[in-house]
Parts: sequence; structure tokens; C-alpha cells
Amino acid sequence: MAYFYNVNKELEEKVSAFFDGLNKFNDDNYQGKLSVMLLGSLSRGEGSWIIQDGKTVLISDIETFVFYPQGLSDLSKFENYCQEYAKEVFADNISTFFHVDNSYILLDNLPRLEKKLLTFDAIKMGKTVVGKDVKELMPKITLDNINLYDIRDILTHRVFSVMYYGFPQKKAGNIEQYKYSLAKNSLDLMTVLLVEHGILESGFAKRCALVETLPIDNKIKNYFNYCLSVKIGGDCKYNFTVEEMENIFITLVESLLKSFKLKFSNFKANAKNITRRRLGIIKRAIKYKKFCMPIRHLKSLISSFKLGKDLTKKQLKNNLVLNGYPLV
Repeated sequence: MAYFYNVNKELEEKVSAFFDGLNKFNDDNYQGKLSVMLLGSLSRGEGSWIIQDGKTVLISDIETFVFYPQGLSDLSKFENYCQEYAKEVFADNISTFFHVDNSYILLDNLPRLEKKLLTFDAIKMGKTVVGKDVKELMPKITLDNINLYDIRDILTHRVFSVMYYGFPQKKAGNIEQYKYSLAKNSLDLMTVLLVEHGILESGFAKRCALVETLPIDNKIKNYFNYCLSVKIGGDCKYNFTVEEMENIFITLVESLLKSFKLKFSNFKANAKNITRRRLGIIKRAIKYKKFCMPIRHLKSLISSFKLGKDLTKKQLKNNLVLNGYPLV
């Protein structure tokens, strides 16, 4: 399996070795009962790396679904091993962007998974790297039944991500890593744009090709092509400065916030999961004694982004209440 757009033998071997280690740990400690599905850019062969201070640095994260059967306990042992083993395998290749993010899902719940983008991407592009492939148990997700509230929330996640991970890189003078943050998060905006035009697709390269077919400004199309080249390390005939990237990124977010429509029929189809999300927000609001509205939070982030301001304690806490991260 190729994990990177620009082939890097050293990193390909290390990623494979990491999953080999997880397979052995699964066999030795869980009798092979866990299944791990790789998600994100590495699963699509769109992983990214750069040369920094003469070293090869991994800037794509490792994101997975970990499926487990009823009655299996002590998953914390697997989680701890994942985190520690990643530090061991990638000791010389870790960047500020790299992390291992595992989501644990009971096998019995697979058919009832929320119909959100991450699940759709897993069905379309996910790769089983540990244990048995259980993809056939996952629900069918289409443009008609995907949770549109989850799609709109992409706007908040992307702005927050640039401010949380990218702004510190900019302040530290690491402009190339800041551009990577802007590019990666800009590419996720394509999902919202495409859904707005009646298209649901997985993968940056495929989405970028589909954006070319939309009746939108050519500058936006060129910008997404440039972002794709920054993300995967390919060639591009277009070029954008940091200031231009910032302006296009936040302008797109504002435009999509105004134009993206939520349908009542979609709410009905996803009412149970939307209600579960809202209950989670209420629970965290009570715990942290903080109440906030999702759109107001996003508008606050947009305002701060435009002024180049760092995230405030209030914004961090609002995001924790609304989205469950980061723990502050």
C-alpha cells in the first residue's frame, strides 16, 4: 500500500512497521479481535512529508477507527501502546502536525453509525490495516442522507484548526508549515462547496477535479489546485502568497456560511444523531459552566482570524463545549 503521493521509502517502511506492530499487539493482547481502519490522507495515498533541518518530517497524522466486539475491555492498553509505539517508530520524523487519533467503535454499532463525512470517507477510502475488514457492516451514506449539520460544522473546525495549529507556526516564522496548515484546511472547504452544488465525494484529488467542473471563479479553482500541490508536494503552475491564501480561505468560509442551506428533510433523517450531539453540548456546557451558540462561535473565530489574533480562553472553552476539544 502506498501512503504518500511523493514516495518516500523510509516513511513507507516506518508506517508499515507501525501497523505490523499494532497487528502483533492485537494478536498478543486481544486474540486478534480488534479491527483497525486507516482513515485520512494516508489511506488515500495522499500523505505528506517535508525536509526540515535536513530530516524527513511526517506532517500527515495517523487517523483510525478501532472496532471492538462486545465484552472486550481495557482498550486503554491498546491506546497507550499506539501512542508510545508511534513515538518509537517515528522518533526522528515527528512534526508539530503529527499525531495518532483513534476513534473506538463497538462492532454492534457499525450499522447505526452517524451518517457524517468521516464515516462516508471511511467507507469510500478507508483501509483495514489491523485485523478483519468490517466495512460491509457500515451504513450506506449518500448526498440525500448525510448529516448536513456535520458538513456545515466543517467551517468551524477548519478555522479553529488554522488558528490553533497554524498561527503558532506563523508567529515562530515557520512560514512553509503555516502555508501547509492553510492549504490543508482550505482543501476541506471543498467538501462544503461540492455538497452545496449537489456533489459528495471523498479524497482531495477527486474533489479538486470536481471543483474544476463548477461554475465558480477560476481564481478559486486555481487556489484549490495550489493548495493540493502544497498538501501532497506536487507541482503547480499557480502560486499564492500567504496573505492571498489567508484572504481566500476566510472569504470562502464567510461565503459558505451565508450560502450553505440546511434542509428540514435532512434534519428529520438525522434527528437522532443531531439530538445526541446537542445533548453532548448541553452536558459539556453544564460541566464547564459555559453556554454558547455554534454560529456565534464561528463568527467570533472569523473576526479574530481577520485581525490575526490568537485564540482567546473564551474561544477555546466555547470550542470545547461545542465540539469536545481541545481539553483546556
